[in-house]
Amino acid sequence: MKRLVALVISFVLCEVVGTKTTAQTKYTVYGSGTISCGKWTATTSRTLRNLDVAWVLGFVSGAGYTGIDLKHTDNDAMEKWVDVYCASHPLDDLALAAAQLVKALR
Repeated sequence: MKRLVALVISFVLCEVVGTKTTAQTKYTVYGSGTISCGKWTATTSRTLRNLDVAWVLGFVSGAGYTGIDLKHTDNDAMEKWVDVYCASHPLDDLALAAAQLVKALR
């Protein structure tokens, strides 16, 4: 019984947090990176939007941490860049949008 409860809890946590590995990413994506660009564009809750923006900023910061040389910009500019990208690529996930942002900042 304990195993069943643990399995159910694990499944629920994966659904809430979100994890994904795709051929596009070649790494596991956690959290907001798993949402679609369409969902990014449609989000009206400022709280949810702030969480998603924080995820993108963390992704870009992590890329910089790995030694990739990135142009300096600010948070608002990166959010606007993702807005434009996601508006024209609604089926992409946020992780792919963030990866494209990193490429643009290289």
